[in-house]
Amino acid sequence: MIAVATEAETVTVRLMGPDDLARLQELSPPSVKNPAEFFVYATLVAEIDGRIVGYTQSTLTPDGILYSLAIRIDAAYKGRGIGRQLMETKVNLARRAGAKTHFYALARDGEEAIKKICLRLGMHLCQQHGDADI
Repeated sequence: MIAVATEAETVTVRLMGPDDLARLQELSPPSVKNPAEFFVYATLVAEIDGRIVGYTQSTLTPDGILYSLAIRIDAAYKGRGIGRQLMETKVNLARRAGAKTHFYALARDGEEAIKKICLRLGMHLCQQHGDADI
């Protein structure tokens, strides 16, 4: 668990637990509501005052490639640096686990803020959803 203090609020980034599933499904688009998706991939959550306000998912391959799969922030909490904290935590944990290369994918309408964060962290765009059948 990692706690980061911001202006008057502390954001805690931690691994997802089974009790978090309902809130994660709430934050997700219909295509990602399948519970298995939250348990198959590494899922980190961001909390403020015990409420989950965002999450990110990824997978790390045995050959050291981190694929960043999803990031969602509650609309009421966007613009507070929560996405950056989630992505930085994910990349740092992956590096400690041996990741050598980091890739991310964006929805066709992916937010520029997330793209900038990923590039600053040394990640590479591997696919923009909607560009190919996946």
